[in-house]
Amino acid sequence: MRELRKNAEYDHAMVAGKGTLVAPNMSLSGKMIQRNLNLETCWLCQKQERVEYYMQLTLTDLNTGLSVWEDEQPIIKEGRQAPRW
Repeated sequence: MRELRKNAEYDHAMVAGKGTLVAPNMSLSGKMIQRNLNLETCWLCQKQERVEYYMQLTLTDLNTGLSVWEDEQPIIKEGRQAPRW
């Protein structure tokens, strides 16, 4: 914001003035994990691959550094052409 106040390309009436910004109190972070598993359904059957993705999200209170909320959700695909990284 400080740089925008000095930049002539921006309308100074639309740029937030000094003392008007509010600091964040929460932070959302996450990661995505992939696990590849080989499945054998029977002795003569073709092998299939199961690709599991897990979305892990955490909401953190910036004042205390403590986690307020965490969750993990799986996304599972099966087959020879299951998408993977």
